[in-house]
Amino acid sequence: MRITKASVLVFAAVILLVWPTSIALAKKLDTTVETQNGLVLGTEETKDGYETWTWKGIPFAHPPERWKAPQPRENWGALIADTFGPQCAQFSGPVDVIGQEDCLYLNVWRPRTQERNLPVYFYIHGGGNSIGSGSDSTNLGNKLAPRANMVVVTINYRLGPLGWFVLPESLQSGDPLDDSGNYGTLDIIQALRWVRANIAAFGGNPNNITIAGESAGGMDVCTLLISPLAKGLFHKAISESGGFFTPTNSMEAGRASAQAAIDRMVLNDGCTDTGCYPPDLEAYLMSKTPEEIFHAYPGGGMLDLTVFLDRFTDGVVINALGKEALRDPETYNQVPMILGTNKEEMKIFMAGLYGTIPDEQYQAITLYLSKLWQQDNDEIAALMSANKGQPGVYAYQFNYGAYNVNGYNAWPYPLNIILGAMHTIEMPFIYGDWTYYGLGPLIFRPDNQEGWEALSESMVKYWATFARTGHPFDPTGALWRPWSNKEGEPKRILLDADATQTLIQMSDQ
Repeated sequence: MRITKASVLVFAAVILLVWPTSIALAKKLDTTVETQNGLVLGTEETKDGYETWTWKGIPFAHPPERWKAPQPRENWGALIADTFGPQCAQFSGPVDVIGQEDCLYLNVWRPRTQERNLPVYFYIHGGGNSIGSGSDSTNLGNKLAPRANMVVVTINYRLGPLGWFVLPESLQSGDPLDDSGNYGTLDIIQALRWVRANIAAFGGNPNNITIAGESAGGMDVCTLLISPLAKGLFHKAISESGGFFTPTNSMEAGRASAQAAIDRMVLNDGCTDTGCYPPDLEAYLMSKTPEEIFHAYPGGGMLDLTVFLDRFTDGVVINALGKEALRDPETYNQVPMILGTNKEEMKIFMAGLYGTIPDEQYQAITLYLSKLWQQDNDEIAALMSANKGQPGVYAYQFNYGAYNVNGYNAWPYPLNIILGAMHTIEMPFIYGDWTYYGLGPLIFRPDNQEGWEALSESMVKYWATFARTGHPFDPTGALWRPWSNKEGEPKRILLDADATQTLIQMSDQ
């Protein structure tokens, strides 16, 4: 072949075009990554022998305007990401409000390896959509990322009435996002957009993102299933103790709830008649501190939760059909799904009743109410599984710690009665925080360590293979089969262990 001046110029042009990409692909992964917003400088972490590269406090949106949709973050030169971002405003006790409104930050952990295209595990924290953060010790990725060999992301999102609040009609702007009332949901979607655009720089696969959440976070996962704005932003979903057990709410209900809160704010200011009602309502609401807004709602009593309405079926952010959208493949985001509940979910919420009635009655009441939560999840599994083209839906029941009259009890008496297999107890088995709010030494003891460690190992394998392939699998454990709507066919896997080994089996009930 004759080499001409023109061919040399073409070859040089091709080299110049592909050179930046080649350099990027050749660059070794380490704690410094380049995102679309600029450089992010992370740290090396070692926790109980597990090694990660970690980036904390990455802003995924501009500091939010109150009751407005989040906006993309402006670029930065270089960001030192070694400290968690601030928590979002929330109750801490019956009176105190902690956190701030500038709180839209996320955190990333990945194994300290050179492997790329790892599955991405995007975690939404629980807490009734009114407490918690992506930096809670119960859901960090410093152990899960290396154990599961994936990139783990945790996020903050606006909470309580700062996250969900339907403004009075007189203050509606005409922007469907700003008027939706679903600011916390929009924050989660904005975080997903940022992750989708940037996670490859951390070694994650933007085309393999699993959204996961527990409690309210699990409910938010289900909300994203019926959110048109979330379409294409995730590829698999895990809902632990979530579902629609706390239902979505109409815009009318949201508006009435917000108006009642405004009236309480005015009353808290000493106004007792219509003559002192603020003439400029928008300026009045914008002048209020987070403390004043939260104190217009009941809260801070049980688990610091705020009593408020959230997840409004506005028709833009969340499908107006609510859970009914799951009946039609055209009205929800079809992805593989894991969902389930703990056998005795409601005990943590009803522990104050213990001692006022006989143990047998307490056990019967809490089991009945916990079963209702499971039935809500079962309905979701049945609705999704009935649709053509729906990938596998995998259900579970977490039984470790449940009270057994004639069997193994992981908790000592009376904690096995009072708390048992309660809400949140499955989380240490995924994230590896065995302190468990200070109760860990009572249940995760040396005498039963073989059993709970084996159960944790198996659950991480199920979760990790699901995030990787859409099918939960543990080569040494029970075969987890998808939900079937046919009577007598598989429904859920039962996750349990005794003092020395796992007790995992499929159930058709």
